Amino acid sequence: MNRVLLFILFLAPFGAIGQNARDSRQLLQELDFAQLPASFFLQTHNLEPRTRQPLDPAAPVELTLRPGKLDFDHATPFIAFSAAWEEERPDAENTRLWVSFSSDETNWSEWQAIEPDPHAVEIRHSFASELYFLEPGIRYYRIRIRANETGKGMGMKKLLVNFFSPGQPLTEEPVSPIEHTALAPDTCALPVVVTRAQWNCPQTVTSHSKTTVTHLIVHHAAGPNTSSDWAATVLSIWNYHVNTNGWADVGYNWLIAPNGQLFEGRGGGDNIVGAHFCGKNSGTMGICMLGTYTSVQITDAARKTLTDVLAWKASKLGLDPLGKSYHATSALTLDHVSGHRDGCSTECPGTQLYSILPEIRIAVKDRISSCNLITALPEIPGLDYLEIAPNPAGAGEAAIRLSLRYPSEVGYRIFSPEGRLVAESAPATLQGETRLPLSGLNGVAPGLYQVQVWIDNQLVVRKLALF
Repeated sequence: MNRVLLFILFLAPFGAIGQNARDSRQLLQELDFAQLPASFFLQTHNLEPRTRQPLDPAAPVELTLRPGKLDFDHATPFIAFSAAWEEERPDAENTRLWVSFSSDETNWSEWQAIEPDPHAVEIRHSFASELYFLEPGIRYYRIRIRANETGKGMGMKKLLVNFFSPGQPLTEEPVSPIEHTALAPDTCALPVVVTRAQWNCPQTVTSHSKTTVTHLIVHHAAGPNTSSDWAATVLSIWNYHVNTNGWADVGYNWLIAPNGQLFEGRGGGDNIVGAHFCGKNSGTMGICMLGTYTSVQITDAARKTLTDVLAWKASKLGLDPLGKSYHATSALTLDHVSGHRDGCSTECPGTQLYSILPEIRIAVKDRISSCNLITALPEIPGLDYLEIAPNPAGAGEAAIRLSLRYPSEVGYRIFSPEGRLVAESAPATLQGETRLPLSGLNGVAPGLYQVQVWIDNQLVVRKLALF
């Protein structure tokens, strides 16, 4: 077994330089078993104390580590826990781990198995656990290890434990993305986004690799379906991906909570190469549904946001959500809207969510059609043409330009990207080539707006991008 120095690292709080050390958000500890002092072991079985090799190479080694303490003392909705471990030779069947928790070091929870995360590919250690969420009052933990299960004389080299306390959420309201101002008039809008700053990400946007997206991949987080603070959940996933898996950032481009909130993910979200699709991420955009959808379905709110995000990206790309094409990185022909399991052996995005992906694809197609809704001009007697110009435009610049052969009653209504009525006109009788200014838009936020034009009780719909 390779021998290196014991490495124990306690990280300072993210974004909290100068705070009391007890207010640290993180305990990140890596143990090297070749040099670990004997005082770290509470119990051992079949372990040679000097070499740390099995006394009987054909039998399992059992270890219980002495309890560790968490010094978090600030308000937090929960504590997140994960682990990673290094094998002498990677073998998924060689080692099993359990963890137990206590608030007082006297009354301990039952031993809970630490399960490897099937999403964890291209990671720092041999294996990483799933992400667990604990009650905020937890202050002590202990870990039990059973190694050499395969009877090949192999032990564990290193163990990393990661406890993270996300603290209290920020209070800023989600915002409409600035990118809306660059959308073409026939492109669906991205829903309101909780930005990285708003979910308290301590990492600035770095120079991640970009990709040309050809396939949209749906995931589930395989975590809890309820939370008192979804922003804290996203922050904990970021911490897990960066500090346990060793990735450069959170793995997903976007994350969606059961309440429908959309969170900005890796490197700012759009066109960034993620870490979510079986190590074959180029050409993909990853959307993670927070929660577990093996036996339950996503909520209506989450389903709407998922549909809207997929429609936004597919309409930008001119991508048929009902189609499929070759994905060069995986060498697979994939649906343009696929589940994680379509790329490798995993249950993600959960059986129930995966089962409705055909319905989601149809809903995305319909959503794109509604974004591009245009009433055929020949169906409106006397209307030769109708356009909104300039488009994109600043508030007060845009107008409806139309040509009417007969006197007609014309009016309009303007709706925000969220469907809220922001301006309307009284009906006016018009004829000939006419310019009807769009008023009432001063002070509205940039974004992609829907303009409904009524001509003698018949409807024409156009999109207006405001900057």
